[in-house]
Amino acid sequence: GGSDARARPRPRLGIGVVAMLVAASTGLVYVLQKGARHDWFDHPPFVAAGVGAMLAFVGLAIALGRSKGSLFDLEVFRNTRFAFGFCATFAAGFVLFGSASAILSFAAAVLLLDPAHAGQILVASSLAVLVGLVVAGGAIQYARIPAELPIPIGIGLFAAGMWMLSHA
Repeated sequence: GGSDARARPRPRLGIGVVAMLVAASTGLVYVLQKGARHDWFDHPPFVAAGVGAMLAFVGLAIALGRSKGSLFDLEVFRNTRFAFGFCATFAAGFVLFGSASAILSFAAAVLLLDPAHAGQILVASSLAVLVGLVVAGGAIQYARIPAELPIPIGIGLFAAGMWMLSHA
């Protein structure tokens, strides 16, 4: 065994698609990160970078249209358990990464903590997330618990942690 005879091979993406994807995503990240510094489009080299990023996205769309491959294999979303887990994890990722800056701002502005203490809070919460992910992954893989079970538990623990932080 090892390979599934029914699995159909996916067409590969060409080098043009990959090159346009790299150029477009790099340009987009540059424009979004440096936009405020250059007053969004008042600096001519920055305007050139923004136009270059837009042209790269147009080139990516054209290259994907001509390619036999696809950028994403959407077949995996036919599995409802995977689709639910993906959506919940995507939303949780926004919450976790967004809360990193919110926790620092809250600790400094509301709790009046110095920056070093606020950073210690962030490190502690990051370590808690790390341990939680390892425990959830081990429980799913080795204890065979349903993959959906740790999601509401994690959301509840996150809410409890935010409540505890607000009452510190």
